[in-house]
Amino acid sequence: VVVLGVNVGERPSRASAYAKRKGLSYPILSDPRGQVQALYGATSLPTVVLIDQKGVMTAFVRGLVSQNKLERAIRGHL
Repeated sequence: VVVLGVNVGERPSRASAYAKRKGLSYPILSDPRGQVQALYGATSLPTVVLIDQKGVMTAFVRGLVSQNKLERAIRGHL
């Protein structure tokens, strides 16, 4: 499993500082023009997108996600 964060609309330095404060250990990618956001139809933030090894989106969860909800989505993805 690979986890990536996508920063939409914030300066990379600000997103980096936020990730550090929150103890996030996964990479945060920058999407300054919202291209990734548009590609996956992420109309609200946060959005969790699970993509399988073939590049097919298998789950899409909008809004704040509880650990329980995320675990269910991942189990369904596997």
